[in-house]
Amino acid sequence: MKKLIFVMLAIFIANSETIWHSDGSYTTINGDTAWNSDGSYSTRSGDTTWHSDGSYSTRNGNTIWNSDGSYSTIMP
Repeated sequence: MKKLIFVMLAIFIANSETIWHSDGSYTTINGDTAWNSDGSYSTRSGDTTWHSDGSYSTRNGNTIWNSDGSYSTIMP
């Protein structure tokens, strides 16, 4: 069992990318899930990103709509 867990952890690390932020925190991206050093995460499914706090954001063209009613426009 320990060997299986080690192999699964090695596969996770090998297939992930870590982004270090200037404040010392980090984000590890594995597939469609981004894990943050504070324990939060986001999972993308199509054009929608689901956040660990229950909120979500949906991208439609150059606009990102958030579950709280706010939005952002991406300038090309």
